[in-house]
Amino acid sequence: DIQLSGQTTIELACDQGAIICQGKEILISEIEIELKKGQILEMRHFAEQIKEALGATNQLKSKAHQGYELYRNAE
Repeated sequence: DIQLSGQTTIELACDQGAIICQGKEILISEIEIELKKGQILEMRHFAEQIKEALGATNQLKSKAHQGYELYRNAE
C-alpha cells in the first residue's frame, strides 16, 4: 500500500504479459491503481503524474474484454 496523504491510501500493481488466441496476441503492460481508502481525486492526481512521467495512456477496456475481442476477431 502507498500512503498519498493522511487520508488516502492506494495499491499499485504492475502487470506485463500477453493475451494469446489462435496465433494472435495482444501485449499487456499496465499499471493498476486501486483506491483503498480516502479521496478519489488524490488517486486521480497521482495517476496523472504517473501517466505523464511514463508517457502512458489510459486503457478503458479490461484485459478480459480485450481477450474476447481477440477471440471474436480470430474466427
